[in-house]
Amino acid sequence: MRILIVTLLLGALGGLAGALGGAVIALGALAVVDSAPELGEMAFIVVAAAGVGGAFGVIVGPLLSWTMLRHVPIGRAILQTAIAAGLAATLSLMLAFSFFAMLGVSLTAAALAALRLRRRYPPTVREP
Repeated sequence: MRILIVTLLLGALGGLAGALGGAVIALGALAVVDSAPELGEMAFIVVAAAGVGGAFGVIVGPLLSWTMLRHVPIGRAILQTAIAAGLAATLSLMLAFSFFAMLGVSLTAAALAALRLRRRYPPTVREP
């Protein structure tokens, strides 16, 4: 039961981080673009980015946490993998990748961030 609760919590935190990251990075990308869309279009872009980032975080957050990030402080695990995935998604979309290619690039970036964190925080050896 405890594993289920922790997994649900990791999914919720991953979803929240993904949604916030998606929205913030979309706003940043819109600020850089020369042609500013209308307010309705801009709101749609930000909400869509938040939705995709949130869904991505709900799935990928617990998966990476249980497999690669068990010994990493949870704040670093969530924040750094979300930032990596969000930046990769933004770059992918700016380079006109397809939606599914963008998901693959984002997953790769999150996994690379997780690998870096895993090397930074190796499991501690417990003495009997």
